[in-house]
Amino acid sequence: MLMAGAAVVLAVFIVASLATREAPIVTNIDADPNLKLGQALVDLDEGRRDAARSALATLAIDKAAPSEVLAALAKMHYQDRRLAEAEALLERLVERNPTEPEALAWLGLVQAERKDLPGAKASFGRALQGARGDLAERLKWLVPKEPPVPPTAPPRRSPRRAAPATPPS
Repeated sequence: MLMAGAAVVLAVFIVASLATREAPIVTNIDADPNLKLGQALVDLDEGRRDAARSALATLAIDKAAPSEVLAALAKMHYQDRRLAEAEALLERLVERNPTEPEALAWLGLVQAERKDLPGAKASFGRALQGARGDLAERLKWLVPKEPPVPPTAPPRRSPRRAAPATPPS
């Protein structure tokens, strides 16, 4: 009986000690994509651009990479003037959410810098449709309004010329 009581006490002690333990700390950031993203954003914020770019590029390989990964890497590529890479990532973002105004605005900016003016105009126009607040105000300056069609007026007549004066005879 004493042995059974000791076993119960030991079991209670083990359960109690497990219940009060903190969750294990993950030391391998590569094991969790969310931790890797968080570390990449910290690296970016603290000026470690190469480390951030490497981590974000690794995460972006996955077709199901979070939108935050694609957006952060696209902005880095834009800042580094790697416009083709930025455009490809932004197109992936817009493909996922075709009405996301910020992604559309960034895509329009990259397209404009790549001299794709019709694409930029279309992206900015689509961005304006869903934009609110400050972004909407800024986009209004970029999206030209269609010029008003002037009312049809009768064709202009050329001014009449006076008949040449005839000399008196």
